[in-house]
Amino acid sequence: MCVCVCVCVYTGYLLVYFTALAFRYRAGRVTDAMLRIDKRPLWAIGACEAAAQLLFMCSAAHLPGGWPNTHTRTHTHTHTAANMASDLYDSV
Repeated sequence: MCVCVCVCVYTGYLLVYFTALAFRYRAGRVTDAMLRIDKRPLWAIGACEAAAQLLFMCSAAHLPGGWPNTHTRTHTHTHTAANMASDLYDSV
């Protein structure tokens, strides 16, 4: 799930960035000399940023709170009649 979200987010970023670059290139604000710079450092920074975003999203998915997860029970689970009935239903 986390990987899919990251791929979608970064694909959207790339689409927006390259569209803006194309418009600026056609308008003459970006020159051929600007496009000839060494892109390896930029790729390295992008890869580090993508890895950081992926790790952030995957780790955030394991934080307590947020949307209720009915498939797991924590040690703070209170044993009310409704929760016991839910536990029986989930185990079937």
